[in-house]
Amino acid sequence: MPGTSANPSQFGAKRSTVGGAVQFKDLPAAPLVLTVSKNGYLGRKLPLATMYANHTLSVQIPTGGGGPICKVATEDGKGLIPTVLTINSFRLEKIGHDKNAQEVRLVHTLNGKATHYRVSESPGFAHKVWQPYQNSPQIKLSSGEGGKSVYLQVRRYTERNGAWLETLSNVAEAKLTKAK
Repeated sequence: MPGTSANPSQFGAKRSTVGGAVQFKDLPAAPLVLTVSKNGYLGRKLPLATMYANHTLSVQIPTGGGGPICKVATEDGKGLIPTVLTINSFRLEKIGHDKNAQEVRLVHTLNGKATHYRVSESPGFAHKVWQPYQNSPQIKLSSGEGGKSVYLQVRRYTERNGAWLETLSNVAEAKLTKAK
């Protein structure tokens, strides 16, 4: 699945460093839209409010596709640790005794706390929206013969001091062999 193409010739466009960092300086005091894209990934457009004080925007694109790495203070106040959101295990559990049942439960365990999830039979999650997190949600698989692969991703989406922070988990895959 192709991602949103970058347009380096567009006014104000910049490429990140190898480490994923980019900085925009002397931004105008006007509402703006930041578009972050990477080949093979769905582009992300973020509306930015008018900046009246600091006209510099720094963006860090994390490596590994795990979403932004936010740092929080440890309980003892010493140092910073990354907050992690990871799907540790994921399997599909048939609902009912019918071998051809299309209803399955998504049984998974997490490291971290999630606020939303999305699930798809496509690894790119095309046209899938985030749903409020459920511990073991149920879905109906598409019809058709053969096995099915299901992909699950969770996120933590929180507001802090007027900014929204999004932490994405890894994408986990589970397979289900359908009866013939």
